[in-house]
Amino acid sequence: MTVPDKAQAAKEEIERALDGFRATFADAFAAAPTEQILRDENAKVQGKKGTLTAILKQMGALSPDDRKSVGERVNAIRTEVCLLYTSDAADERSS
Repeated sequence: MTVPDKAQAAKEEIERALDGFRATFADAFAAAPTEQILRDENAKVQGKKGTLTAILKQMGALSPDDRKSVGERVNAIRTEVCLLYTSDAADERSS
């Protein structure tokens, strides 16, 4: 496998991981019955060993152009996670 092929394969793997992640994190947040469990779910996503962190670590294998486009997508998803976490943390669970 050549370097461009490896970079393309890495991009496809990251894209699949992002698609799968995006489809599941909102359900995990919504299913959290307490604020502590919601915090735990957020840590699984954004923490040091979290899903998004693991995806970001894979970005070194991408070409510079792909790194930019995938990075923009990761940042958009991270914004969604932050907004959902903030709104869920502010709901009745925190009461």
